[in-house]
Amino acid sequence: MLRIGLLLWIPCFIALPHADAQTAFYLLAGLYGLSLGVSLPLLTALLFSASPPQLRGLNTNLNLFTLDMAYFLMPYLGGMLIVLGAGFEVLFYSAAGVVLLSLVLIMTIARH
Repeated sequence: MLRIGLLLWIPCFIALPHADAQTAFYLLAGLYGLSLGVSLPLLTALLFSASPPQLRGLNTNLNLFTLDMAYFLMPYLGGMLIVLGAGFEVLFYSAAGVVLLSLVLIMTIARH
């Protein structure tokens, strides 16, 4: 399910900057929300189950701290890219690249 969620997330990032019609935008937003709603809880559960029992609480809290910092810092970094002349496409394509990298790393770890 995690792989499917991440796989659905990537085309959302690629297609969102090109969604000209309101219906297409809403459909992509729905797919984005569904894939995000599936992927993030599964990533948290995966981290919890892969952690040694004595570190599960610490790793879960560090994961939540990382998410909080990302929610705080990424709008500023994205805004700086926009001010420097990058378009919204660059932001969405960069996000798709990060998700693709995450998917590749998760698949690599799963094989070992």
